[in-house]
Amino acid sequence: MARHTRKKIGLPMAYVLWWGIGSVVLYAGLGTAFDSSEDITASDRAIRFTPLRWTVRVDDLATADGLTFDALDVSIPTTPPNGLRLSTKAPITVADELQTVVVAGDRIEGDLKVNYWPFGEVEKATVDIEDATVSGADVAIEALHVKAEQSEDAHNGYALSMDAANIELPRDLDLFAQINGSLSNVIESAHFEALAGLKRPLLIQSADPVIETLDIATATMKWDDIELAFDGKLTFVDGCDAQGQINLAVKGWQTFFDVAVEMEMIEPQVAQSWKIVGGNLADSEGRIALPLTLAGQTMRLGPFPLGPSPLACQRQ
Repeated sequence: MARHTRKKIGLPMAYVLWWGIGSVVLYAGLGTAFDSSEDITASDRAIRFTPLRWTVRVDDLATADGLTFDALDVSIPTTPPNGLRLSTKAPITVADELQTVVVAGDRIEGDLKVNYWPFGEVEKATVDIEDATVSGADVAIEALHVKAEQSEDAHNGYALSMDAANIELPRDLDLFAQINGSLSNVIESAHFEALAGLKRPLLIQSADPVIETLDIATATMKWDDIELAFDGKLTFVDGCDAQGQINLAVKGWQTFFDVAVEMEMIEPQVAQSWKIVGGNLADSEGRIALPLTLAGQTMRLGPFPLGPSPLACQRQ
């Protein structure tokens, strides 16, 4: 009986010892990293207890490129696989020479999971925002959830997803000053799911992804009476020139022409002519479905040429 009791007591004590050693090593390692780095500073750090994880809270962490976190949790699972995780909560400050932007709200959380091997390879990244404001940009967000996670379904693949609700844009944007109320400043909803294939692995120490393929499973947006949906596949030559096809379906497309007239991009009589053409192309629900084709550095919407394809990067 006594031997059984000692075994029950010994396992918890062994874990507490293991957790304590790991926490101290992580605490000391972060201190050494901050002391030796010229690009990252922090005011303080402290060990925090979190079940099954070694966690150190870092206060007032700032980077040389103007990114500041009031608090950042750096943690590692106490059992394999031991991927490094960075988590933060609001507020977050981004500053440059032109402006300072502060993100604050009821819930602002970011999570980055990095593998030890291959060293520094990003396994998963998430951002969750609820009832937030972005001061300096005058944006309000009811909900925004973004996720990127490694996938074996593509070369250096990442499954991408995004859900957004009620994104309020600044009323003083030149766009809203020109369109005279044709669109409100609130995007009601947006959804995106895709699989991206990268040219090389995404590493935290050089997070500069070069996309080779993009398979869009579904994407939707609702903005006033405009309902946009699309899917399709694209490949990128040298990470720049997009080739492929996007299948577009648009309801409320008439608003695009109203906005173009308000912005003096086209004459009212031209817009009316295009509305007649659109009416002949629309289905019984008023929805137009056309393929957007990108090939040979040119872009076409259905049979209509639109001009040069946009570049996904800046050529050197």
